[in-house]
Amino acid sequence: MRPPLGDEPVDIGKQKLETTDVKETWTEPLVDSYRMPYIQPNSEFKPAEGSIFDVFPTPMFRGYMDLDHDKVSQDVRDMVSKVKERSGDDVLRNYTTYFDSDIRESMYQLDWYTTFANVLKDTYIQFVHGEYNRRVNHLTRKDIHLFTWVNRYEKEHAHDVHNHINTTMSGTYYPLVDEHTSPIKFYNPNSLQGYATVDGSEEQESNGITRVGGIDFHLQPLLGEFLLWPSYMMHQVPQSGRDDGKNYERISISFNLSHNEPLQDTEQGDDLHYGFMHE
Repeated sequence: MRPPLGDEPVDIGKQKLETTDVKETWTEPLVDSYRMPYIQPNSEFKPAEGSIFDVFPTPMFRGYMDLDHDKVSQDVRDMVSKVKERSGDDVLRNYTTYFDSDIRESMYQLDWYTTFANVLKDTYIQFVHGEYNRRVNHLTRKDIHLFTWVNRYEKEHAHDVHNHINTTMSGTYYPLVDEHTSPIKFYNPNSLQGYATVDGSEEQESNGITRVGGIDFHLQPLLGEFLLWPSYMMHQVPQSGRDDGKNYERISISFNLSHNEPLQDTEQGDDLHYGFMHE
């Protein structure tokens, strides 16, 4: 079962997101593992009856972060302004705290951060247990690795295609976005999927997600929501194409989550500390 949104129950067929900032309702199934193909009412068209099912699907989570988004956004601006004092006009670094550990870690002391971390860790645990059947009964919140950094995109900023290594799940929270915000673009981890599609595949749009054949999809983030996905997924944030003369600002907080499995069968051999390898 998918992780619930807050305290709401989850209906595998339908899931709903209703908040003070986001008034979106998903009316189409988020989980569509078994579906009947559409058959044209034509007497000459007689395909076999049956069902279509997905093999090796990639699960993702889409939920809402109940924080003061304006306060979070201002705190992000303050942190990124300190980064700009160091990085100047370097557009690859001057929009994020990822490379500046002291500024990045100052976020831990902000009044909203503990709530933010609790929600992320609890959602992560429910996700990896529910989707991957990972063992979690040996863990506490303090056993979950959470690495977070902030981003403030302006018109000149973009993030090229990448994934996240040495972690299990990754994600992003959006305290400041609107309908003009650049989407986040994901690529199908099944590289062979392209053989089943053609260049003329039609775009399909639903719930802010635009699918292009089976190769990639664009997700238009909603104010206050956060996404969680397997870290191996390739993704990018394209540069804004907004040209109406207005200032462009896209604020997000990205994160990686992981944990260690308990080790077994470790007692063989004599004890030896490997610290000398780094001397």
